[in-house]
Amino acid sequence: MITENAKIRWINYFNNGVSLSFAPASIQDNKELVMIAVGLNGENLKFASERLKNDMDVVLLAINQDVEYLKYADKGLQSLIILKGIEAIKEDELPDLTPLLEAIVRGEFTSFENEEDVDRKNLRK
Repeated sequence: MITENAKIRWINYFNNGVSLSFAPASIQDNKELVMIAVGLNGENLKFASERLKNDMDVVLLAINQDVEYLKYADKGLQSLIILKGIEAIKEDELPDLTPLLEAIVRGEFTSFENEEDVDRKNLRK
């Protein structure tokens, strides 16, 4: 269990730009603290526990900053978000995934496995 003092200390660290990568596993698996870290910098999703990389709230918080952070999410959740994104774009629930889907159709993007596979220029048009 994480004490209130430890929570406060880590919130201060995150507010001062410390990455979740420096946190112990107990912090990386604490949804409250991970939400704060990811809310401040979506790239912190990369360092969240596997359980939280599969948490829709945490992942949506990251990709609302930049869809590129989806690559850090659980692979199954990536697929679900892309599929749901087709419908949700119309409802403005998720960031516009149209450029990502168009890149997939053009064959310019095949996987989130390798960062070099992403043609950022085409994804951000």
